[in-house]
Amino acid sequence: SIHTQIINNSHFTKTLQKNNTITMDNNQKLTLLRAIAISSASSPIIIPFITQQSRAEAYSTLEEFKKCNEKIRVEVILELLQMERIQLPWDTSNHRQQLQQQQAVMIDVTAATKLYMLSVLQAFLKTRYSQLYNEADRLALRNATLVAARQLLAQSSSSSQQPQQSQSQSQSQDTNMNMNENEIRFLAVKIASLLADICIRDFPQRWTTFVSDIFVSPEQGGLWYVATTTMMTETSSGKGYGTMIGVKICLECLKVITEDCTDGDFNSKISTTRRNDVLIGLNEVNHQFIPLLYDLLSTQYSTLCDAKNTLLEMQKYLVANSRTIRQMTIEEKSMYDTQVKIKTNAGRIIADCLRTIEKFCQSMPCDWMLPNTSSSPSANSDFLSALLHLLREDTAKLQVLSVRCFQQLLQRKLEMQDWLKIISLLPQAISE
Repeated sequence: SIHTQIINNSHFTKTLQKNNTITMDNNQKLTLLRAIAISSASSPIIIPFITQQSRAEAYSTLEEFKKCNEKIRVEVILELLQMERIQLPWDTSNHRQQLQQQQAVMIDVTAATKLYMLSVLQAFLKTRYSQLYNEADRLALRNATLVAARQLLAQSSSSSQQPQQSQSQSQSQDTNMNMNENEIRFLAVKIASLLADICIRDFPQRWTTFVSDIFVSPEQGGLWYVATTTMMTETSSGKGYGTMIGVKICLECLKVITEDCTDGDFNSKISTTRRNDVLIGLNEVNHQFIPLLYDLLSTQYSTLCDAKNTLLEMQKYLVANSRTIRQMTIEEKSMYDTQVKIKTNAGRIIADCLRTIEKFCQSMPCDWMLPNTSSSPSANSDFLSALLHLLREDTAKLQVLSVRCFQQLLQRKLEMQDWLKIISLLPQAISE
């Protein structure tokens, strides 16, 4: 077990620089975790202990970790990424009276640690990954990232199902055993970015199952879980993406891959051959995710409309009874807030989906969005009608995102029939 022991930073550096060091012991890992906790101020309980000197030492420790033996560094990263929860014992004896805590408390540094490890791993991918000739090493990095994604999905789902706490209750839980909404979202974006980086380097030759690994349900080991309206109602007391965080990761991952392989501002860092391999590979398997994106738009838009209609009926009821929203009973306010959260969450998911679709409209084959034959990936997915409907929706600025999608499409070299179809349908949609 890891005991509370402060180790001098120079000792940490000196030990890691030894040529015969092949692993980090628990005390060295503790020093690393302390440095992460201090540099990120990951818990209110440690703020009284943070000084200018401790910040400088923490920064030095983190920089030395980036320079230490590559094998040690990767081994520690993979270990910490696959830990469901990372807790750090913190000695509060010097401030025991003020904090009214025991001599040692456990603080949760899961989010801060994984964000740092993902950043270091991403830097390694961009500089040293191409030199990994051992397939087992590549597989280990990929699996560790997927494990971190699945753990985040489980954690976010669990957090969304917990009853909402008052501000005083949440502040009293100083150990902070659950990540907050911002931490979950930051981690999701970072994991998606790392998955995209791995995909760009390994798909489709080395990572043939990329799409089937993430665009399936959690029960099958994937990340794609779309909550039903009933589920969203039951978990609406939670904040953030909740059970839909896996969908957020998948959408962000596709967006980054498309950007890096097609956008002139990004693709200079990837060879032309590698870009073409990835794009051809995605085109071969797009039937596995294009219908999922359309179903996502359809279900979430339906959920959003139902919530808006319910809110409108509630407002009409109040007006009929000469009351305002501020005059609601506690039960009525709870029901009203639930619908507002459902509407907000559905709008957020649709917005994420449209940002990915915008990249498809800009650079990917046109038949992804506009089917020309029955074999097109979108043959049974009427994206055009969906985008036209969303032109009238102001939630989460969906109408602006829909306009961007049309703008990217109309700048392409479309078939005459597709161009005429869009031009003929736009006036009515705009007037509505």
